[in-house]
Amino acid sequence: MLRQLAAVRRTGQHGLSLAAMAESLRADPLQLEPVVELLAGLDWVSRLDEEGDARHVLLCDPETTPLAPLIDRTLLKPGSASLGFRHAAGFDRLTLGEVISGPPRPGDQASALRRAASVASGDSMIMW
Repeated sequence: MLRQLAAVRRTGQHGLSLAAMAESLRADPLQLEPVVELLAGLDWVSRLDEEGDARHVLLCDPETTPLAPLIDRTLLKPGSASLGFRHAAGFDRLTLGEVISGPPRPGDQASALRRAASVASGDSMIMW
């Protein structure tokens, strides 16, 4: 979803409807609503209500937006037990742009995180 919104942003298109995102992700729009709510809570995505179909737009700059808030809410909550792992994994250095930039590359931290997110979500990386 974030990859889609970033891609349309680069083309000058102003957002996508939930139905359009669901169709391209081969998901039910109802499955995407909690994801949109999560991303809106991070101030990364916003819904624009217009005549006809509402659209969702990416508010943040993926290249400068730290990924840590999304990791904190979806994969691994911060805490003393996970501090060493989070530091070793480089979660504090990853940006959203690194994770949504493209297909996984072997040995790449962002690629490993994409794989982990896919497994954790149980779906085809709907959030990423």
